[in-house]
Amino acid sequence: MDFYYVPWDVRYNRPVVNNQVTNPTTGAIEAAGSEGLTAGPPCIDAIWVNLNRGSPAFWKVHRSYLFTTLDKALAQITEHLQQEVYSITSLNATAYSVTVVCESTKTDAEMSQALFQLKSNLTSNQQPAPPLEGQAEHGNEDNGAEGGS
Repeated sequence: MDFYYVPWDVRYNRPVVNNQVTNPTTGAIEAAGSEGLTAGPPCIDAIWVNLNRGSPAFWKVHRSYLFTTLDKALAQITEHLQQEVYSITSLNATAYSVTVVCESTKTDAEMSQALFQLKSNLTSNQQPAPPLEGQAEHGNEDNGAEGGS
């Protein structure tokens, strides 16, 4: 199955087509992106939350978009378990979302590298997804960003 980047309008929670989005209230076609864009289905919005607060050096939150299927994303998460990147306290998954609540003693840089490797493994046979306009991927909370890698 091929995955294609689908920009998603944050304001209306609708897909963007030709830089336009349909207003769900009026049905009018409007310019997209005034409130920002994100990635929409079929990509998976993945969030990792670290419960371990034993040191300020430990990462807190990471978020990433995974352009793959849920089964492949979960298989890569099990690779993290084998590599002892974290231990899972709770995992919630739907077709387009994964939330991993875990405990880890890794630094933010180590977790960023682990997520980079996870994404590399998932996209090794796919075209890379283009960057989202108007929204960078999120960094760790300690870096003053909203959370993610």
